[in-house]
Amino acid sequence: MIKIIKLFGVFLVLFSGAGAVFVFSPSAQLWLMQQFAPDHPFTAGHATPAPNYAETANWLAHPDVADNADWAPAGFPAIKSDVANAYVFFIHPTAYLG
Repeated sequence: MIKIIKLFGVFLVLFSGAGAVFVFSPSAQLWLMQQFAPDHPFTAGHATPAPNYAETANWLAHPDVADNADWAPAGFPAIKSDVANAYVFFIHPTAYLG
């Protein structure tokens, strides 16, 4: 049993040390990012067509559609979209990973 605990302790120290290298070493982080980089150049053929935002089906949350964006916590009134002080249009950034 003592051998197993010692072996686990050694493994834990080695694993923690490797994790610290990747957290605190910029060159290790760069190496890790390069491992996930695509092996081919970006071409427009890989891109999907842009959505038509004139159609409400292409919106995650739209003022004219009842959806989860209209939810409010218990005890708080829901804000109606026709009297809202501001509208938010958020385009989520994307990452090209191949």
